[in-house]
Amino acid sequence: MIPEVRMGISARLMIAVRGARAVKETLQAMKSIAERIGIIDDIACQSDLLALNAAIEAARAGVHDKGFAVVSGEVRKLAERAVSLLDKIVPGIAKTSVLVQKIAAASEEQSCGVGQISVAMNQLNQITRQNASASGVLAAMAEEMSGQAERLQRLMEFFTLAGAARQDWQSSGFAGVMQ
Repeated sequence: MIPEVRMGISARLMIAVRGARAVKETLQAMKSIAERIGIIDDIACQSDLLALNAAIEAARAGVHDKGFAVVSGEVRKLAERAVSLLDKIVPGIAKTSVLVQKIAAASEEQSCGVGQISVAMNQLNQITRQNASASGVLAAMAEEMSGQAERLQRLMEFFTLAGAARQDWQSSGFAGVMQ
């Protein structure tokens, strides 16, 4: 029974270790995504500044460069849209990152717990083996004591028979004649 339990615990330990590894990899991927979102955020801010500068230059150019003003306005809209989307994405990424960290901590705890159970099962297995060995020794000692008790009983029967024979001999009257 204990080997099956140990195998089950070992399998669960391996699953927990793989789970912890997957969570760590997910956490690394989340950090990488967060870094890339930061870069996109920087690009959106720079695009917004460029659009603002382009709008200023278009205003200076006057009526002749009206197309330039339209393009700078569109660039500004794109930058604002990117910032708006990032404002929605970043909190979700942050929340997901926190959740993944909590999962990683729980997975680590689970791995530790399964490891402790494995150690305890190994100790229990060792104690069971020691008990089995001690039981074998006790059984051998009990058998030896049983043999010694039988020998002692036979010796006691000898003395009892010898004493009974002496009493019979003395009561028969031959004892007085022999003296």
